[in-house]
Amino acid sequence: MLRLAKTSGLSGTEGWACEQGCIELALDALLDNPASHEFYTKVGFREVERVVFFIKSAVAVNLTASPEENQLIIEARSLEK
Repeated sequence: MLRLAKTSGLSGTEGWACEQGCIELALDALLDNPASHEFYTKVGFREVERVVFFIKSAVAVNLTASPEENQLIIEARSLEK
């Protein structure tokens, strides 16, 4: 994934992408980041959808500190029985 700084010029990136055979550029912005939405709209991007991502851990994690050994012990086990 190519990351762009808001202050960087996009024309060089767009030219490079075309040279690589890309036909479109896509990027993400958090829903609560209207400054990014405004910036990307101003430079020619259009909003196509809004999504909410869901995640569920497949493992149970137990963290235990062992100060005497200066260690952090990580135990993971599957949630399936």
